[in-house]
Amino acid sequence: MAAGWILTDTLLQVSGIVATLLISHRFSGIGNWSEPQILFMAAYSTMVAGVVDMMFGMNVSHISRRVGRGQMDHVLVQPQPVWMALLTEGFLPFSGSGTFIAGAAMLAAAQSQLGLPVDLRWFGLFAANIAASAAVIMSFSFAWASLAFWSPRGAEEISSSAMGLMRGLRVFPLDGVGTGLIGVLSTAVPVAFIGWYPASALLGMRTGASQWGAVWAAMAALFIAASLFGLGMRKYREVGSRRYDGWGHRS
Repeated sequence: MAAGWILTDTLLQVSGIVATLLISHRFSGIGNWSEPQILFMAAYSTMVAGVVDMMFGMNVSHISRRVGRGQMDHVLVQPQPVWMALLTEGFLPFSGSGTFIAGAAMLAAAQSQLGLPVDLRWFGLFAANIAASAAVIMSFSFAWASLAFWSPRGAEEISSSAMGLMRGLRVFPLDGVGTGLIGVLSTAVPVAFIGWYPASALLGMRTGASQWGAVWAAMAALFIAASLFGLGMRKYREVGSRRYDGWGHRS
């Protein structure tokens, strides 16, 4: 049963990038990105999704569900900080690993075609960007989930929609789409930092400080998300959830 769960979850995640890979194969690339480079970006973003699955399962990545259903009470009564409780509850290194493993296999295939000069510095840049991209995804989810503190019923599934939007747009090169659209996809919907930007840095298309752009973006996203979620938590501590009845079930 466990193997079946991992397999089906992996197939679900990978199916979201198949269309881009098929287009890339049909036209030998997309824009100024070659087919192996597109495969690399797909592999990178899939590994990012795998990190999120392994580290933030159990509705931590869909935190608005917990807020909207009053389940933050379960976190607040634990004798540990909220951040630690969420990290430990969301840690699923085995059942959430399928997507990460699939991404790693794709990365190996891309590397065999690209022949990148992989060294210790490159691995450091890779690890930093993977962590940064995962942080951007979680920050986007938590920022939108903060609405659930004020509208539990209406915003209960909003982080699910936010996560779906980020994952649905993560595998596409944004070169040539226009400065305005890149600005939107780097700020309001920061999907640029889930695949395109960090992948281009790792492929050597960016040099110097610009290689660390995703890391700086993650720091800004974390600050915004922490501020918004902190405001919501203060409200939650004052009024609780209006959907919680005396028996501890959703009303």
